[in-house]
Amino acid sequence: MPEDQEWHSSYTKRMLRMLSMNSRVTVSEMSRSLGVPRQNVMLRLSKIEKHFGIRYTLEIDPAKIGLTEPHLIAVRFRHKPDYARIKRLLSESGVAQLAVSASGKYDLLIYANAFSKTEYYSWDARMRSTLVLYYGARWEESEISYQRLGFFPIRNEVINRSRLKPKDKAMLAMLNDNSRAPLKKISRAAGINYKTVAYRLKRLMSGGIIKRFTISLGIHEHMFPMAIFGRFIPPEDSEGVARTTQRLFTSDDPDPLVNKYQATAALMGSYGFFAFGVFKNRHRAYNDLVLEYKRTYRRFGYTESSYAELRNVLLGVLPLRNVDPKAVYRQTL
Repeated sequence: MPEDQEWHSSYTKRMLRMLSMNSRVTVSEMSRSLGVPRQNVMLRLSKIEKHFGIRYTLEIDPAKIGLTEPHLIAVRFRHKPDYARIKRLLSESGVAQLAVSASGKYDLLIYANAFSKTEYYSWDARMRSTLVLYYGARWEESEISYQRLGFFPIRNEVINRSRLKPKDKAMLAMLNDNSRAPLKKISRAAGINYKTVAYRLKRLMSGGIIKRFTISLGIHEHMFPMAIFGRFIPPEDSEGVARTTQRLFTSDDPDPLVNKYQATAALMGSYGFFAFGVFKNRHRAYNDLVLEYKRTYRRFGYTESSYAELRNVLLGVLPLRNVDPKAVYRQTL
């Protein structure tokens, strides 16, 4: 099988979906579900880990660990930015969870979250003034009022600052770095009895702190991630908007290896809507995300959008994955 077909095969996509839905799925379970020998699964798993830059991580509920100030920020620079310097600035604080350089109508996308308004706005003022001074930045932020789909990553630095018990924080940090880590390894590293690890892990899951064991895929030459901020005038037909949104975001595109849409949020402030997707090429990215957004919501009133192709992850983890949208989003729309 040619390499390009191998990476876009149904076999590969099914493996990615299983890992995205539950990254702790065993090789034996994948073997039975796929109907192929364990050795074949192990070989393909090793290949896709390298090809897609898979990182085994957690989908954590930020509110459950005390984060109360989620914001999405789009930054446009008047002068050429030094992204290495920007990365250092963002890394100095635990407020920025994700930062991605971009090309389009904005140059930098940031997901930030903090434990208090004081912490967030102190960071906001410091970062904004610094980037305006050096690069003539235009800083547009929106508070996430209700996260509907997908997930945003949480850095271990923030987990370690949460009010969770020390042993729970140690377990979460290790699983956030490698959600396939064996419980025995976690037990040894954290100095916790194996049965206690199993009990604490079950409690973190039942309490909603861990929403999912999942994966993140790195950006490579055959992926074109694009993010869009949109705004439209809310119509009287709110039920119609909800039905349209549900159809749009739970439709399962059989073509790409990762979901067309990763996250969307109802926003307050600069923007009213955010969506993120990964596509095979720039044409598909623009047509299937930007134009689709405009076509879908045009009938509900005035719309506008600000979009850009995502380039390099400066900080955190870009949440690319291949979940089953209907299974994951059934209760959120």
